[in-house]
Amino acid sequence: MSVARAILQRLRRLPGATRVALLVRRVLLRIEGTEPRIARLEQAVADIHPATVDQGERLAKMENHMPALLNAIASFSATARRVERNARGTGTAELEERVREIWERESTTGRVLGDHATSINDLWARMETIRREIMYEVRYGGGSSPGASNFETRIVDPDRVEAARASGMRVNLGCGHQPLDGYVNADMRELPGVQVIATADAMPFEEGELAELFSSHTVEHFPQEQLERELLPYWVSLLAPGGELRMVLPDAGAMLDGFAAGTVEWDVLRRVLYGDQEYEGDFHFSMYTADTLSKILSDAGLVDIEVEAEGRQNGLALEMQLVGRKPG
Repeated sequence: MSVARAILQRLRRLPGATRVALLVRRVLLRIEGTEPRIARLEQAVADIHPATVDQGERLAKMENHMPALLNAIASFSATARRVERNARGTGTAELEERVREIWERESTTGRVLGDHATSINDLWARMETIRREIMYEVRYGGGSSPGASNFETRIVDPDRVEAARASGMRVNLGCGHQPLDGYVNADMRELPGVQVIATADAMPFEEGELAELFSSHTVEHFPQEQLERELLPYWVSLLAPGGELRMVLPDAGAMLDGFAAGTVEWDVLRRVLYGDQEYEGDFHFSMYTADTLSKILSDAGLVDIEVEAEGRQNGLALEMQLVGRKPG
């Protein structure tokens, strides 16, 4: 069992690995002819230990090898039963005595096991955070909106924009076919009534110059991760102190309640949840309730968040409307 001892010695060097080492010890002592498994565990530990020095290397290597280690531990009960059936007879008493001695010797560490019981879960949580950061940078690091490849931002009606600057800039973002009076209407498509051609993450406005940024059925077209990390911070930066971010979007809670009650048909629910998907950018990535969106807006730094409407009928959709204010 010299290889097993070497594995256990390496495991002890890992922060919070006492419990894992103990479980591995019990498995190794009760299994005969486990050289292949020991070799795999030894390789896993050899990779995991140096990976703790560098966060990026730890992510890659522990994701590759930690599942094998945990699977070996998780299979302990079934393996132990099989070994007990095969071990009846020669050497059983000696084997049990060795296990008992080791267990008694390790029992003095029982008081501190509780302090380390969650350390492996904490490590996995940190790895998950790193993974999310990497995947976000891979997917959104370029800062492009859906369909924004080779996109050119431009002001179609500069007179309207300058007049709005003088009176207090109010922007209707993603207006589509429904431009609003009293707003500078912005969309990716050059449609009737659109004064600014721009993506949601690159508008031709200065920081702190908007009295209001309004969006209707726009935020659901972006993944939540992108909304929280990129778009909301950008939109809030455009608001003047006291400026308002007002948004209308599908009310996921009302839609699901309606479907459960039989008042919303499945095809309507599907289209509202996922979009009509008729063109690039017509896909819905995420849905929200008034409570979940209120928290997201609060986390973005907005205050005085108010739910102005819930479950409001708008065509096929049941929608909600929320507003938050930038601190003055």
